Amino acid sequence: MVREPEHHKIRISRTAHLYTLGSLTPKTRFVWLVCHGYGQLAERFVKKFTVLDLDRHFIIAPEGLSRFYWGGVSGEVVASWMTRKDPLEEIEDHTHFLDDVYCQYDNLASDDVRWVMFGFSQGNATIIRYLERYRPAFDSLLIWAGRLPRESGNVDFVNYLNQRSLHYFYGDRDIYVTEARLLEEREFFDGINLDIQVHPFHGEHRVDKNTLEAWSGNHFV
Repeated sequence: MVREPEHHKIRISRTAHLYTLGSLTPKTRFVWLVCHGYGQLAERFVKKFTVLDLDRHFIIAPEGLSRFYWGGVSGEVVASWMTRKDPLEEIEDHTHFLDDVYCQYDNLASDDVRWVMFGFSQGNATIIRYLERYRPAFDSLLIWAGRLPRESGNVDFVNYLNQRSLHYFYGDRDIYVTEARLLEEREFFDGINLDIQVHPFHGEHRVDKNTLEAWSGNHFV
């Protein structure tokens, strides 16, 4: 008789990584918590926010806990937030990581600072699940080239989000945000009564710096 292996789980302490851009000073008015996409690194992703006024904006970019080689064992090292394997534990680990980061910097920031939550591609699901689990105080949410997790449509959470400024960005040449996918996303927003502004831009699957700079200049006055 062949015996099947038994699955066990234990909790451990480990080192997580994050990168910041700018300085947190009494002049800081906005603190951004930004989550990168699949196969990216926070060290590079955070540089996309250099278009912001770093005297007023402070950027925090946590890095996904799962690192791997892109394109083989000799490829570039990149990171991911989660996979389909044991997703509940990975969601718990990542959202707890984000809350630790949020609490640490919220304690250091001025009382009148405004938080901006930002997710790109795979990072959208991570930031949304964090908001749903921990309900931190924040001012604006930017969903960029991604989608809301379908389990995040409960009325209580939607009411929490609708008290903030919500924005969805996508490129008109994004191979992942097709017309069918965009229609599906808009129908989901409407179906849960999510009050979100949609911002198309000309470009592919990326954080477009010109669009980000223009939106920031118009939104934060």
